[in-house]
Amino acid sequence: LYAYIYLTDANGENGKFVGVNYKDNSNKRNEFTKEYYTNNNLALETYLFDGPASDTNYNYANYQTLFGKDAYVILRPEKVITDTTKITVKTNPTKTTYLQKETLDVTGGVITATQSDGSTLDIPMTDNRVSISGYDANKAGEQTINVTYKGKSTSFQVTVNEITITSISVKANPTKTNYFVGEELSVAGGIIKVTYSDNSTKDISMSNSEVTISGYNPNTAGQQTIQVAYQEKTTSFTVVVTAVELQSISIGQYPDKLIYQVGESLNLTGGEILKTYNNGMVSNVDMNDQSVTVTGFDSTTTGTKTITLTVGGKSTTMEIIVNSAPDPTEVKTLDSITVYSNPNKTSYLIGEELDVTGGKIKVKYNKQVGDTTTIEYEIIDMSNSNVTVSGFSSTEEGNKTITVKYQEKTATFTVTVSKVEVKIQKIEVTQFPSKRNYRQYQENLNLTGGKITVTKTDNSTEVVEMTNSEVSVLDFDNSKLGEETLRVLYKGFETTFKVTIYDQEEEPEEDYDIGNVTSAEIIQQPEITTYVQGDSFDVSGIVLKLQYDDGETSTIELSEYPGQYTVSGFDSSKVGEQTVTIHFAGQDVQVLVTVKAKEDIVAPDTFATKGFISKIIASILLISGFMIMMKYTSKKNS
Repeated sequence: LYAYIYLTDANGENGKFVGVNYKDNSNKRNEFTKEYYTNNNLALETYLFDGPASDTNYNYANYQTLFGKDAYVILRPEKVITDTTKITVKTNPTKTTYLQKETLDVTGGVITATQSDGSTLDIPMTDNRVSISGYDANKAGEQTINVTYKGKSTSFQVTVNEITITSISVKANPTKTNYFVGEELSVAGGIIKVTYSDNSTKDISMSNSEVTISGYNPNTAGQQTIQVAYQEKTTSFTVVVTAVELQSISIGQYPDKLIYQVGESLNLTGGEILKTYNNGMVSNVDMNDQSVTVTGFDSTTTGTKTITLTVGGKSTTMEIIVNSAPDPTEVKTLDSITVYSNPNKTSYLIGEELDVTGGKIKVKYNKQVGDTTTIEYEIIDMSNSNVTVSGFSSTEEGNKTITVKYQEKTATFTVTVSKVEVKIQKIEVTQFPSKRNYRQYQENLNLTGGKITVTKTDNSTEVVEMTNSEVSVLDFDNSKLGEETLRVLYKGFETTFKVTIYDQEEEPEEDYDIGNVTSAEIIQQPEITTYVQGDSFDVSGIVLKLQYDDGETSTIELSEYPGQYTVSGFDSSKVGEQTVTIHFAGQDVQVLVTVKAKEDIVAPDTFATKGFISKIIASILLISGFMIMMKYTSKKNS
């Protein structure tokens, strides 16, 4: 029996139907939890009812909380409801134009269901008895959407517009934007922001193969506008190219001859001038080069002479000594010493040793010939065995006064000791994000769980979450199926990891959530511990015992977690024992392996473990004149 179901209060007033529990004569319970249409504020719908045919009231106290009084269900068998013969679209959904990736919304859509007795019923397309099919969020163009109700179908049209790029802009300039003439452009660190017609955005590295860079001329000084193009959209950034100019010159190496006698000619053989340019580059030029102008030399009188050397408009000076000719009767006494030139190296880091290479002292003598006293000089290297150098310590930073001693006479110079400047040496992914498989178009990049390890020049390390604001992960594109290599940038350094974009209809590979592991140990060694040069490392057989932060433990086979571990320290080009480090779930474990040279691998005397049979087969083959070629490998005794 079909019947209208009305929900009323105890006074017969119409109330909103919110779900009815009722009991028929056979004590069967049926539950209705349907939202109903409203016609003149009366909620009604047709349901198959197997209760009594006469009007029956059922009092349910549990509806008092809804109405503030007793609620009744009144069953009136007023007429038999006929079958639906057809449906038509009365009103299209409010939204019929979409962008790719948008979800279909049939709100506002109404169908009219015609019954076999000619009556009609308007039903919202959002009613859960109405099924909608035929929509493909990834396919651009006109689409026919099928609407089905009680076995009858109709349709309406929607338009899916292709998501297009509306603009690109520079999100981050390349790390380097200042150049000198002759330098090649580098866009490392540069990021463009791509904006799409659905208002979504994506960051792409300027180093991406699909990004085109133009407008740079390394041979022209001045400000230059660099054009960045991506899929027919353009943006730009500016760089400054500076002309390379000579900034200064200095003595790179003193001439072999620094001591002259009266009347001798200048000899600059062995001397070099160091030219320093504004781009930091340096070059040497021989002091005898025709580009070098020398002034100030005078050997007509004794004493210290200052020589001026000029190259490209820049000048530097050095001292030479002019002594009188030696006299067999002369008597020389040491007067004093001074520093003629500081060592090449005067700046040190904590822990470094003193290097006096290039350092020289000027030794002053009083020369007595009869009643005449004159002055004579000598230049001696600080590395001379008769010279002692003291006062240097690199255990603490600061300026250090270094004492140079020669025959009880001393002179000093100053060096600076600084703390080691700790810089980033490299970065690497040491824990992958928990999610590395994504549905095409539907899922966005999720870096949760991902970590990079930053290695510094002092060998210290720092772990940084990929979600850190200073970390940029580029080149994720969920519109392209297959494996993608994502670039991870942190403070000018770069590393990569891979994710997979799979078709919406496919089942993805499992994303591994390892948990918070506090320690790991190897409880089963790898199957292969001896390798031949050129082999790849194989984790097969490795079993780890993991300890979690909640005290629980588990064992896992490492080979079942592809892409979740990193291997370092293995070099199959080097023969000998090697300690290989495996990083997994934030923990390091190590295995000892041996790499052998190919020529060290000895051929087995049998072809397989079934030695007797294989020997017979080998003998037959050899007797028959066959040549047997053996392929040797460290991985199998075959």
